[in-house]
Amino acid sequence: MALIAGWITTEVGRQPWIVYEVMRVEEAVTGASGIPIGYGTLAVVYFGLAAIVLYLLRRLARRPLAVEAAGEPNAGGDD
Repeated sequence: MALIAGWITTEVGRQPWIVYEVMRVEEAVTGASGIPIGYGTLAVVYFGLAAIVLYLLRRLARRPLAVEAAGEPNAGGDD
């Protein structure tokens, strides 16, 4: 969330300067050299999370959670 919010803040704040010709587009482009590494890391994290979610959903689809029988007493004692 912080990554996306920071990106939006940067882009929205930069646009009026370019639109009103106070700043040239070449001046607005970031000079950060680590951007490809950050995007690559973010992509790996998202693909990892997607793989975990897919695994869990497939596991739950094969073997659903056990449901308590209607007549059995509650094991937690919350009655």
